[in-house]
Amino acid sequence: MGMDAPQRMMLYHTFQNGREPITCRPDAASLLRIPKQDSNETVPLLGYWEVDRSTESLNQVKSKLPGYAMFLKMQAYRRHWPELTQPAVRIFFVCQSQERMANVIDAITGLPAANAFRFCIQGDLEPKDLLNEPIWLATDGQRRAIIRASQ
Repeated sequence: MGMDAPQRMMLYHTFQNGREPITCRPDAASLLRIPKQDSNETVPLLGYWEVDRSTESLNQVKSKLPGYAMFLKMQAYRRHWPELTQPAVRIFFVCQSQERMANVIDAITGLPAANAFRFCIQGDLEPKDLLNEPIWLATDGQRRAIIRASQ
């Protein structure tokens, strides 16, 4: 039995901004509750995932940024998690190669929403490193961990 349209399109967002609609269609979404150091509280981190297979041109990748910018501006993630207040939101972009990752970063740096992106090469996604190791590259050139050691 197949999924009905609302279930299949759960992560599909359309925004009106002028004549042409702007869309945002992440490949996946996740919620992590990251423990605060010396506290029983957690910080919500919403992850929206793009898995790049190097089949899209850099212009096609760049064309995703207006949708993500509108998604963040309109806080459209509240549709998925309405109970969260002030979550951190990141777009995790997984690439096939170092060269592709560098080209995508060069193409989107400076565009709206680019600072919310974190990049990684698929081969570096090891369960033991995924959260605590600085394998995620930001558009400012800094490598970051999802959970920082000081948290």
